[in-house]
Amino acid sequence: MSLAIFQPSFIDTLKLFISEEVRNILKEHKPPTPLENDGYLTPTQARKYIAISNTTLHEWSNKGILQKHYIGGQPRFKKSEIDAAFITLKMGGQNG
Repeated sequence: MSLAIFQPSFIDTLKLFISEEVRNILKEHKPPTPLENDGYLTPTQARKYIAISNTTLHEWSNKGILQKHYIGGQPRFKKSEIDAAFITLKMGGQNG
């Protein structure tokens, strides 16, 4: 098996190509907002995430099944808490 020896011009061209592609990808990338990064969802997002009604979300919040957090005066639900509550409710529903 023979090893290919690259000419300096090929390596320079390859470096330029890779640099341009990385730059293009970084330009298109949108960093998550602080709320998305922390895993907080609006009530609408929370309802859609676990496919429940507004009434059910409100009842679960009042019963303490889901904790409502206020960020900038707006209600939010933490995604990890939704996941944990949903698993707990699902397991409880299967056991009795």
